[in-house]
Parts: sequence; structure tokens; C-alpha cells
Amino acid sequence: MTSPALPIDYDAIRTALVRTLQSAMGLDQQHVLMAEPEQAGWPRPSKPYFTVKIVNAATRFGDDVPDQVGSASPLGTISRNYGGPRGMMVSFNCYGNTHEQASSLMVLWQGMLDTELTQESLGVAGIAVWKQGEVRDLSELHQAGYEGRSQMDVFFGLASNLLQEIPYIAAFKVVGNETQ
Repeated sequence: MTSPALPIDYDAIRTALVRTLQSAMGLDQQHVLMAEPEQAGWPRPSKPYFTVKIVNAATRFGDDVPDQVGSASPLGTISRNYGGPRGMMVSFNCYGNTHEQASSLMVLWQGMLDTELTQESLGVAGIAVWKQGEVRDLSELHQAGYEGRSQMDVFFGLASNLLQEIPYIAAFKVVGNETQ
């Protein structure tokens, strides 16, 4: 028996979020980083830069609906997709040379999330902007120096799709009181 495919491709979501942020803000690869707990002690790039962290992976909204996908196969199976909407919270942090720079860049990203180009770019990856949070100033001392930092949480919508092959009986024969 094979394992089912994962219903949400988080690597594709991370890639889409990072690339969309890079494109919208005019930043290169070194200035938009995934900040995941698995990456302790990663090197910090020059400022300004952004980090992206998925903090709430997939909150279910409503019921999943089973839909038949295509027609029955000659091998005696039906493909069903059990799919439905999910919500995902992503935390964005911007590190700047000053708190004003960090806040201004985050406010710009907040505005860019409303633009058609950004929403189209995310939409191609199956991501919808549902709700943007407020921009917060989280500036603080870091390694004996002041660091400007702003933060914003954004709630995105995405679809969960669990494809499953279900065996079925194409035909059977009844003989007397027995099924063969």
C-alpha cells in the first residue's frame, strides 16, 4: 500500500511567499529568508531584510467535500479528492537600519499585498490573502546595538486536497443466493 500524497505542499507555499515578497519589494534571495525553528543560528544578511515564518500551518474552515476526479479506471478504482479551505498564519519580520526604515518597508509590503500583481502571483500557487494584521514596531537591542525591526502577521487562505484511490467492484454475478 502506498502512502497518500500530502494534502498541502508547504515547500511550494514557502517558495511562493518568498518569491512574491522578493518581487514586490525588489529584494534579492539573500534579503528574504525563511525563519523556521529548524534553522538555528543562520547568518544574518545586510539590512534591510525580511524573514518569513509559517506560524499556524493549516486551520480547517468548514467541512471537506469528497469529489470524484475523472472517471473510473480500468483497474477498478475511483479517484476521490477530499478537499476544503484552510487558513494559514504567516509572520513577516523586517529588519532595518532604523525602526523607521523597518516600519516603512513593512507598511509597503502590507500595501503590496492588496495589489493585483501580488495577489496574482500568490494565486498561481493557490494562496489567497484573507486578512492582514497591523504593523508592529519590535525594535530592540541586539548584540549591544540598536536594531530596527517591524512585524506583521498575515492570514492566508489555501486549499487542502487529499487524493485517494478507492477500489470498487465493476461487476458481479449472482448465482442463486450467492454472489460471485
